[in-house]
Amino acid sequence: MNEASTTVHGPVARMGYGANGKSIKWAVLDTGVESKHPHFLEHNTIAAAFDCTQKGVKQVDAAKMHDKNGHGTHVCGIIAGEGKSNDLVLTSMAPHAQLYVYKTLSDNGLGDDSYIIKALDHIAKLNEGSNKLIVQGINLSLGGPFDNTVFACGHSPLCRELKRLWRQGVVVVVAAGNEGVAEVLSSSGTLQLSNDVTISDPANLEECIAVGSIHKTSPHFFGPSYFSSRGPTADGRAKPDIIAPGERIISCNSGFALKNSPDYVEMSGTSMAAPVVSGLLAAFLSVRTEFIGKPDQLKEVMLQNCTDLKRDRYFQGSGLPNLVKMILNT
Repeated sequence: MNEASTTVHGPVARMGYGANGKSIKWAVLDTGVESKHPHFLEHNTIAAAFDCTQKGVKQVDAAKMHDKNGHGTHVCGIIAGEGKSNDLVLTSMAPHAQLYVYKTLSDNGLGDDSYIIKALDHIAKLNEGSNKLIVQGINLSLGGPFDNTVFACGHSPLCRELKRLWRQGVVVVVAAGNEGVAEVLSSSGTLQLSNDVTISDPANLEECIAVGSIHKTSPHFFGPSYFSSRGPTADGRAKPDIIAPGERIISCNSGFALKNSPDYVEMSGTSMAAPVVSGLLAAFLSVRTEFIGKPDQLKEVMLQNCTDLKRDRYFQGSGLPNLVKMILNT
């Protein structure tokens, strides 16, 4: 995570401006979190935890939340928290931010839209019941197909619920998907084909920040990840919005307590790129608080201060985010 953070200028922003995510709360909708991981203990990272895979939305003791899959724990570790591995300090994008973790995917990594919508409705009610936003942003490192015979692109029930939160003032960050390459059978064997128009739902939504993946240390040289989904959307809009490090990202291992199991592991995917952006935005909001509750303006600031990698718009979006430039230019 240190390398990914350096690529988007996170450490400089922390040292120069104190952009560490303090007082910012971000929701993570995923497979849960292994809350006792040392990475989350230093700054009391897990503020609340909920299970949406059963009837209703059940709040659980944050200290007893588990993640048998590992995906959610890895995502959470990229956004917030801080820990050590072999005397090396591993710092997330927004180490002092706190997380509201919603288990919306089962232990096999699958889930229903209804689980996600329940979580989103719960977040909306939390915010509506307060005189200020309790949760300022949401990370969804998930996605899937939608029934295009029933719903227009970006207008499924899940997308409509996310639009409601965006209008409420909540920043919505979504993984673009990992369908950039497909394997097909031919007379000469299996071939890998590059695919356009592969943005998944709910990244199709206009009122969100759809994040593609790029190499964590050599973005200019290697460009967008081969697996990262590409635009345009099925109805012809430009996506992804932005691209961030998503290859071989080191973050928390949910099985850290098992014998001979490391505290940190590598994973790749737009699922890792999205929390880099979520953490970057949480860090930004902690020093530019006037943008809290203004996702349209926040998105505009981020996109206007990207580094153009000179790749196709449907591959890179506006380019690579730069946290220092965002702060300097506001």
